[in-house]
Amino acid sequence: MLFMAGAVLALLIAYVLLSWLANAPRRQLAYVLMILILSAVLIVGIVMFVTGRLTTALPLLLSALAGMWRQRWVVRWIARNLLGGGPGSGAAGPATVSTPWLDMTLDRRSGALSGRVKQGAFAGRDLGDLSLDDLIALYEDLARAHGESARLLETFLDREHGAAWRQRTAAGPGAGAAGAGAGGGGAMTRAEALSILGLPEDADADEVRHAHRRLIRKLHPDQGGSSYLAAKINQAKDYLLAGRH
Repeated sequence: MLFMAGAVLALLIAYVLLSWLANAPRRQLAYVLMILILSAVLIVGIVMFVTGRLTTALPLLLSALAGMWRQRWVVRWIARNLLGGGPGSGAAGPATVSTPWLDMTLDRRSGALSGRVKQGAFAGRDLGDLSLDDLIALYEDLARAHGESARLLETFLDREHGAAWRQRTAAGPGAGAAGAGAGGGGAMTRAEALSILGLPEDADADEVRHAHRRLIRKLHPDQGGSSYLAAKINQAKDYLLAGRH
């Protein structure tokens, strides 16, 4: 029974790894071998320990744990790529685009879009908590005050309320885009590019490309895609990869 449980666990681990390998950055494939070796030694050690073979189990367990401790990057890699750990683990987080008026977040897994107002009459409010009338009022304010923020809000309105909302605003379709040059975001910084792709500071080129591919898929027209967000994500990728070739 214990060996059967061990076999099932090994199959589950193999399934997770194979699923990840389908989209894994090429450079990180070498990490898989290390993980498989350490995991295999650990599983065998646990099985031996449970079955009472302490003389064999203890060296295996100590070797596996010592190997994981010496190669702490393996544990970090698992948290980042397989377990989806939180920000403290160095894991990739949600994609965030910020302007002086708005913080907009695109969830990397679900593709859900959320946002928060940073100033003005609705400061501190989540966009999801605002009525359509409130959102239109905010959009009209942004179309006059900050074109880039208006374009960002257009993305949320299009995804949550469809194109019909445009018929209800005096600003008219495309007003945010037309005013984007006034009060725009300026040159992108490394911190902004990492935030947009939801990556930690030490992300390498393969991780940048992987995050970019995943996010762009979430912006497909069938999922309420946004040309504005796609452009920001492309800009972030280009910025982070510049000089790495």
